Amino acid sequence: MTAFIGSLGSRNCVGVSYRNGVKKLSYAGRFQYHREIKRVRCCVEGEIEKRDFMRTTAQALDHATNLFPLWVFSSAMVGVAAPQTILWFQGGWVFWTLSLIMLGMGLTLPVDEFVEALKTPQKVILGAAAQFAIMPFLGLTIANGLQLPTPYLLGLVLVSTCPGGTASNLVCLLCGANVSLSVLMTTATTLLSVFMTPFLLKVLVGQVVPINAAALMLSTAQIVFLPLVVGVFMQRFIPKLVKAVEVFLPFSSVLGVSAICSSIVAMNRDMLLTSGPKLLFGVILLHLFGFLLGYLFGRTAGFTEKDSRTVSIEVGMQNSGLGAVLAQLHFANPLTSVPSAISATTHSILGSTLSAFWRLADRRKQKLAEERENRSGVPTTT
Repeated sequence: MTAFIGSLGSRNCVGVSYRNGVKKLSYAGRFQYHREIKRVRCCVEGEIEKRDFMRTTAQALDHATNLFPLWVFSSAMVGVAAPQTILWFQGGWVFWTLSLIMLGMGLTLPVDEFVEALKTPQKVILGAAAQFAIMPFLGLTIANGLQLPTPYLLGLVLVSTCPGGTASNLVCLLCGANVSLSVLMTTATTLLSVFMTPFLLKVLVGQVVPINAAALMLSTAQIVFLPLVVGVFMQRFIPKLVKAVEVFLPFSSVLGVSAICSSIVAMNRDMLLTSGPKLLFGVILLHLFGFLLGYLFGRTAGFTEKDSRTVSIEVGMQNSGLGAVLAQLHFANPLTSVPSAISATTHSILGSTLSAFWRLADRRKQKLAEERENRSGVPTTT
């Protein structure tokens, strides 16, 4: 029966028309035929509805993820205005939330692109070197220049030694930068941070406060390296499950980072309100100069405009959530984690603003090129 129905679908089976083919069936055969047709139609319609629902869900989550700066800023305001609503979110909640964020990064990591980039790793190596050279230097210089109190000095240097943040990949996508290079730089600096963050802290502020580099390295490995590895293995061995959940991962990461920032702001609300302006100014300077020097580094190294933008964003945007968790785990003064909370909001807003500036500049450049082409009649390449 199924084979016959399939042949009828051609509207011309063995010289007999579709209508005549149905007429030749018995009454029972016609009933079974129409029932089969109805079943197939319901299955097809169900699949279409399911696909449309998933597409709509993915678009909604994508739009919500693009509002990352707004989510972080709003959550920080909740920490200031109503700290009691988020004070429960600390300790193990923060640790496991960040671990799950890093697991999500491992689940979506383009392993093939990463392996391919290892064959020509110059850009990734130079970008990672810029990350761990420019930002720590800026963090220490700005903290000393503004004469920040010791907890804020330590916190600002700590966040400056952290790897690139996953939000940088989104900003690169929005401004037309090299997303593949961005993901690879984020991955490379994240893996290197297991060693580089404790090492740089020991070198830069080890004389100011005692730094247990071994404990920091262990915590960073637990928070960063292990979830990444687990995520990559899940990609390899249970791809169907990964495919089913990957659409929810970016927005989940946004909510996780927002909750961490809100909690830190709530715990240190009073001190933040009294001594926050100078610290906020220092964090803004850190990220502004990070974006600027990252871009200049890329141009000086001979990178294209697209790749230079990528380096700028990767250098200027830090994994502030990691800095906040490390501060809470290893430093007694809770104020040490405040610069990371401010950093998460600041670099998201500045990065999004820079992305909008570059996007508008590209559109203006394209419009001018089209006007020149219309005047000259000769196609212009942009």
